[in-house]
Amino acid sequence: LQLQCTAFIIIKLNNKFPISGILVLPNKIKHRKMMRIVLPVFLCVAVCFAEVSKWDCNVISQQDLGRAGSGVVWSKLNCTGSGPGGSHFIKAWTAGPMVFNVVDVNLTAPGVGVTGARADPKTQYGLQSVPDMAAQVPNAVAGINGGYFWRLDSSSFFDDVCDGKTRADAERPASTSHANYGIGDALLIVDGQVLSSNCDLPGFARPTALVLDGSASHIVVQERGGRLPNTVQNAIAAGPNLLSFNGKEVVVDIPADDWNVNIWEHSANTAVGLVSDSTGTASRLVTVTSDGYDGCREPDCGLISLALAYYGKDYLGLTTMMGMDQGGSTTTWVKGQPNNGLVSNSSTSPNPSPRSVYDGLFITVA
Repeated sequence: LQLQCTAFIIIKLNNKFPISGILVLPNKIKHRKMMRIVLPVFLCVAVCFAEVSKWDCNVISQQDLGRAGSGVVWSKLNCTGSGPGGSHFIKAWTAGPMVFNVVDVNLTAPGVGVTGARADPKTQYGLQSVPDMAAQVPNAVAGINGGYFWRLDSSSFFDDVCDGKTRADAERPASTSHANYGIGDALLIVDGQVLSSNCDLPGFARPTALVLDGSASHIVVQERGGRLPNTVQNAIAAGPNLLSFNGKEVVVDIPADDWNVNIWEHSANTAVGLVSDSTGTASRLVTVTSDGYDGCREPDCGLISLALAYYGKDYLGLTTMMGMDQGGSTTTWVKGQPNNGLVSNSSTSPNPSPRSVYDGLFITVA
């Protein structure tokens, strides 16, 4: 594309001026005529040098999950990347080398499913690690951590995505009439039951929900405290939104009015995305986590949301994408792998232990 555009610029200018006159244009050219020449050049430059990222990834391991040809593939990759700045005052960035765990799911494959799940409410704090949560999900073969939540297991916890929610609120049963009641800060619907709601307090302005419905699965950018139609049977929310399809192309789309602090967090990160056609029919769902740790400042130990969005667009080829909870919560679990299936690392330890979280997103193969 860049070569085609460069040729276009040269041809467009040379049609009017000799090649030797490109740098010094004749004064006799009127402004209006000049605009007819220069404007297409600028537009072409904007298209040709559109904001894209560059990624170089090596496959560490790759495996079909479930039965052979089930349509679920887990890949562990070592990647480096770089890309442009964007909204929220984010500058150009570099990333890696770091480990990514990607689970690619064929939504049209027989027996393949995707579901949200919450921690066993009978546990001490209503929280569980993703590997332990997976044991409660029939036929689960892989999973990631879900949305934001109140850490009842920490006496010093401050909820920066639901600023003003109290521990007493978190300890109350979740209620659709009280958005901030319950452990979860983001919406979770499983088999028609609303298990948590989107917070309606400052800090989490634009929650984003993944509606789970096979090839009709889609991502919805919501308002603070937003709900989904009563017909939705399964959904999981977090944020920020990362990618959208505008009818013509996939664009990085972190809402300008969302000041979720996790947009800037440079740490381990988690996201989920869809590959859909122009009608919105989804053929694939992809989960991705990047390794890292809290407090990280170097390119190889953390990833911001903008870089993760570009990874989804330019490397994974996703159509839409949303962020999940990140930092120490970031988890990818794969059935049958060592360390109780924990294949990601959101700490500095070579033998990490997963954080206990409120909910997760799981891939099943019947």
